[in-house]
Amino acid sequence: MIPDEFTRPCVLDCRPDNPRPAVPAWRVCGACVNRLAWMLHDIPELFALLDDVIEPGAAGLDGGRRAPGFASRAPAREDAIALRDRRTVAVEEDDPHSVLDLLASWADNVRDDLGEPPARPPITVAGEARVLSRNLGHIAAQDWVVDFADEISTAHRHLRRVTGDHDRILDLGACPGSRIDEHNGNTRLCGARLRARLDEEETSCRRCGATWPRQAWYRLATTSNPERLTAFGIDHEQTA
Repeated sequence: MIPDEFTRPCVLDCRPDNPRPAVPAWRVCGACVNRLAWMLHDIPELFALLDDVIEPGAAGLDGGRRAPGFASRAPAREDAIALRDRRTVAVEEDDPHSVLDLLASWADNVRDDLGEPPARPPITVAGEARVLSRNLGHIAAQDWVVDFADEISTAHRHLRRVTGDHDRILDLGACPGSRIDEHNGNTRLCGARLRARLDEEETSCRRCGATWPRQAWYRLATTSNPERLTAFGIDHEQTA
C-alpha cells in the first residue's frame, strides 16, 4: 500500500478536477512551489516599477478600493500609492494591501518558526522576498501555506495590474567605455547614457558598442542610482 504522504493532493487546488499529488513532506505540489518562487522573484521587480507609474495615465489600470487616507482624487496614481504605503490594509476581498507590510509579516513568521533573529533595518521588499524564497521548502510544509499562497498571489496580481506592460528598463549611468573622437582621432571616454532591460543578461552601449554583462550593472550604477537596482533584486552580491 502506498503511504498517504505520497498520494495526498496539493492543497492549493491548482487542478480541481485532477489534483496533482503534493511533494512528500510538503502540502503542495512542485508546480505550485515553482509558481510561488516565480512570484516572489517578480514582486520586487514590479514594486520597483511603481515609481515610474505613479503619475496618472501611465501603464496599468485605475479603479478599485483605495487605501485609507486617500478618499479624494490625488494628482498621483492612487493604486500605486496604496501598494507602497505601509498604512494600506485590505478590508474586503481583492482590496490592495501594503506589499512591504505583507511580505515582512510572512517573513517574520518564518523567522519565528526557524528561531532566526528579527530582520535588521532597512526592511525592504526585495530583502523580505529573498527570505521567503530561501525558505519556500519550510513554507510548503506548513498548514498556513494556503493563506500564504493566496496573499502572495493577490499582491502579485495587484502589482501586475498597476504596472501593466511598463518596460523594465534600468538606468546604469554614463558608459565608462572608450571611443575614438571623430574630429581628432584621440581615444576618449564614451560617457553615453547606458540603459539595460531587466529581462536581458547583458546590455550594449549605442555609442561605443561596449557590452556590459548583468554582473557589472551594480558597479556601473554606483554613480547613478544603485538603490533602484537593489529594489529590482540586483545588488553587489551578483557582481563578478
